[in-house]
Amino acid sequence: GVLPNEHYGINIMAQAVTLRCMVDSFEKIRKIFHMFHGVLIPRSTLNHFCNKVADTMDPLYQEIKRDLNAAKRINGDTTGWFVDGKGWYVWVFVGEDENGEPITLFEIDKSAGKDVPMRVLEQFKGIVGSDSAGCWNHVGTMHQKCLLHYFRDMYHTTSDNGSSEFSLLFMELYNILKDAIATVGHESDEAVEGLKYRIHRLLSKEYEDKDCRRYVKRLKREGDSLFTFIMHDVEYHNNVSERALRRFSAFRKILYGNRSVAGARRTKILMSVYATCEQRGVNFYQFVQDYLSGRAKTIPPRAAPIQTPVAV
Repeated sequence: GVLPNEHYGINIMAQAVTLRCMVDSFEKIRKIFHMFHGVLIPRSTLNHFCNKVADTMDPLYQEIKRDLNAAKRINGDTTGWFVDGKGWYVWVFVGEDENGEPITLFEIDKSAGKDVPMRVLEQFKGIVGSDSAGCWNHVGTMHQKCLLHYFRDMYHTTSDNGSSEFSLLFMELYNILKDAIATVGHESDEAVEGLKYRIHRLLSKEYEDKDCRRYVKRLKREGDSLFTFIMHDVEYHNNVSERALRRFSAFRKILYGNRSVAGARRTKILMSVYATCEQRGVNFYQFVQDYLSGRAKTIPPRAAPIQTPVAV
């Protein structure tokens, strides 16, 4: 139960990595181990555990990346991060492999530009669901912009802009997007064309209000990416990727990011495997044990639901 050149067993390493992925600091992990195992492991040793497991799991990270490029659709998002005290970014890519199993991949990079998704999704040919950041427009063959972002942005704008011109645009655009969501289950080419015509009619007007002009410019850029969900199997929102980033928000508050580029690499590998296991209902702690011992070669699929017999 001990890896080559290691002094601690696989179980203790798996416990340390699992606690780390659950947003525990090394100091807290030390206290937990001292409480339950009666041993005070140095912080440097805990750091070594995470590095060792991340290096061992790098093939899994590359496998998730390959599966992501072969997916039919993905959702992506990004949030701020720190590496050595400098502002970096965490990117998340959520999709399904060819067998319909969920996968999540994190990338940590100093860039917030298009080069990151283009590098990660260099062979991706499917549909990309995202917010309105332009960096996502350079990957995939079709796009779905998050409609909930439009609702949030419009409500935020109304708190600062009470002009009648913007209020009219707000109501018209609100109704268009609401009607688009209502078409789910009643998909048709005619419905899409009707919604696009209403957007075109909205854009054909002349506006004096600066916020109106700003939304018109945005709609001219993204109008064709608002209704992809009607005819294709994608969500009209980007909630799945936003939820995936919540753990990194907690990391940022508690651990303040990573101290080095090597630490960022370790974090993205461990968190990608952890998130994918979580999506599939796989016990991450047990999986780390199995993977390090050679009993598992890849992340297992979701377990079949238990069929409860029904009395007749």
